[in-house]
Amino acid sequence: MKNYKFTTLSIVGLLAFSSMNAQLTVDTSPQKKNVVLEEYTGIYCGYCPDGHKIANQVKQANPNDVVLINVHTGSFANPNGSDPDFRTPFGSALAGQTGLTGYPAGTVNRHVFSGSNTALSRSAWQASATTILGQDSYVNMAIEGSVNVQTRVLTVNVKAYYTGNGANNNKINVALLQSKVEGPQSGSAGNPSQVLPNGNYEHNHMLRHLITGQWGEAIDTTTQGTTVTKTYTYTIPADLNGVAYEIGNLEVAAFITEGQQEIITGVDADVTLDVPAGVSIIDFESTDATDAAVGYCNTSATPKLTVKNAGNNVISSFKASYSLNDGTKVYENVSTPLAVGASTTVSFPVVNLTDMVNRFEFGVEGTSSSEIEVTFGNNSARTGLFLNLGSLGVKHTESFEDASNAGDLEKCALTSTGLSVYVLKQGDLQNWNTKLGAYEQSEKAMMFHNYAAPKGSKVYVTYEKVDFSAGVDHGFVFDHAYAQYDDSSNDELSVRISEDCGANWTNVLTLKGASAATGPLSSNGLFAPKSAHWRKNIIDLTSYSGKSDLMIQIVGTSDYGNNFWVDNVTFGEDAPISVNENNVIDYTVFPNPATDFVNLKGENLQGETFKIFDVTGKLIKQNTLNNDLRIDVSELAAGVYSLQVKGQSSRLIVQ
Repeated sequence: MKNYKFTTLSIVGLLAFSSMNAQLTVDTSPQKKNVVLEEYTGIYCGYCPDGHKIANQVKQANPNDVVLINVHTGSFANPNGSDPDFRTPFGSALAGQTGLTGYPAGTVNRHVFSGSNTALSRSAWQASATTILGQDSYVNMAIEGSVNVQTRVLTVNVKAYYTGNGANNNKINVALLQSKVEGPQSGSAGNPSQVLPNGNYEHNHMLRHLITGQWGEAIDTTTQGTTVTKTYTYTIPADLNGVAYEIGNLEVAAFITEGQQEIITGVDADVTLDVPAGVSIIDFESTDATDAAVGYCNTSATPKLTVKNAGNNVISSFKASYSLNDGTKVYENVSTPLAVGASTTVSFPVVNLTDMVNRFEFGVEGTSSSEIEVTFGNNSARTGLFLNLGSLGVKHTESFEDASNAGDLEKCALTSTGLSVYVLKQGDLQNWNTKLGAYEQSEKAMMFHNYAAPKGSKVYVTYEKVDFSAGVDHGFVFDHAYAQYDDSSNDELSVRISEDCGANWTNVLTLKGASAATGPLSSNGLFAPKSAHWRKNIIDLTSYSGKSDLMIQIVGTSDYGNNFWVDNVTFGEDAPISVNENNVIDYTVFPNPATDFVNLKGENLQGETFKIFDVTGKLIKQNTLNNDLRIDVSELAAGVYSLQVKGQSSRLIVQ
């Protein structure tokens, strides 16, 4: 149950409120500056949650002296598909004067601490805040805000008192903020305290509006002993860019600047609620109760929603809704009163699932004009993913040549917890001037983007069901390329199989870290493979022969290292799993590092060709393996090389 600050207003109460500004007090003794930390952030910024955590720590250490303002702007804030748009008309200009070069970035009182820019990396926020908190301020401030829940008119009162002489270009700025805004966020694991039970993220101190405009309102008199008193009103709309204004989660902040840069001090306050007579505040809480189990083989589901009265007043009526895959909402009206603390379950008709990946979104809202809800964060609920996977038949091959992006792959479903996967070709990024397919024999390959994904984030590539009930030589074969970012990078790619529609999985291959590397360390940007960097992987699945409705899944796990590449996926019957058929031989190399010679160990290697490539992919040495399986490397310069035998590449270090 939520607790709200509110007052019930009679006519006398309304008259009394008009004089509240006179009751707002401001300290008239000299004080130190308060910190105003403006954080530039976005929902696709993987390290922004760590920035949120650091900013929260700064405020928690100085609860009455720090104002946090989170500004969603820049490319990381651009919504994708059905994502919410948290941007405002003010963000671009605010960020534009900071000189920021990456996200998250923050300004502490818009002060230049070094160089010429106000933008600071998150590692500098704490020390910079400490510096500001130790400086004298020539002005003190106080603020209060109240909103009428029926008219949605916000009234903000601000007072400032000059304990010293101010600047002749002082301006007062008033910002409207909102907390407890639910939405997506890359890298949310970096700030687990704001991760909600449904996996979404709680965004706080989000800038929603600048009541005094982009750069504030000029103050006429700024001499010592001057008191500045301001009252602002603003009718709060239902939403901004489709994101609802929840009047129960609003905050106001005020700060004084010199021009549009240096902030002298600032204050903030929660917005209180004014509840007219005859109006009651209500609060819904929704819980998904869909009775079909979330899984991979569903053809239909029965949407159900449990609604609880989490407020302090009886709810006379309401309507529940669901949408499937962001489609049209389906409503169900409920006219039976819901007592305080009581719950009821609303059932909807059975829904056939036609898409490969499906998710239900639920909501609830009141229907009485005298019952007003001021927060909606617990109104919505959503299910996990229902995958309605079809059948691949007995065999599947994927070269990625016909896909414009990973979302175009028709025979698999992609689900992610922060790691992105792409299908890319030559020229998609700067300096990628060779074919990206395996062994440079084709244009495209699939890339798991560990380079930009926080540690622990995952992506699941789940293929449709495959039938092993007939045929022979069942297996899974694919090529991969990978370079560690550094020696400690342990990005992972695994393949697993399920016999029961994803209820249980068995790992059949794990590639991780140094043992998975097919090329030298790559810490100077995105790893893009050359011909020598590819390795073939063969998974014998004949133990599953005779079984139908099998599911195969590739799982990528980021260690914030560098990219895994995958190409030429083949699985099912008649997969090239025998040595004679696909001419691929496992081998080991020793000693490694080497000085004069390296030895190979494996079956049927005699007479095969070996190739040694340098870090640029240039062929350095090529010859035939003799019976002793020894390679002379004494003429090679010290460094890292790639040794390739029949399509399999190993990392070779020469000292």
